[in-house]
Amino acid sequence: MAHPAEAAPPPVWSDAESYVKSVKEEYVAQPYIYQEFLNVLNAWAGGSCPIPQVISRVGQLFEGRRHLIEGFNMFLPEGKKMTQDTIDRLAQGE
Repeated sequence: MAHPAEAAPPPVWSDAESYVKSVKEEYVAQPYIYQEFLNVLNAWAGGSCPIPQVISRVGQLFEGRRHLIEGFNMFLPEGKKMTQDTIDRLAQGE
């Protein structure tokens, strides 16, 4: 069964801007989490952090915030998207 995000059109720049803004707003009282998220994104974009590590770190940073974990999934390449089980596990902090 396909995950709904897999059938969606690829995100555009405005989706990314909106998502990053929502992360910043979510962690306004914890700016170090937002900054670490940006560090993870930069490491991924620079090729120094493989996708499994990115997923793990994002899950740790966003523990308990399912909407942020699910939102991040739309930016992962096809074939690397998180399954619903993975999203559930990360949202619960496992």
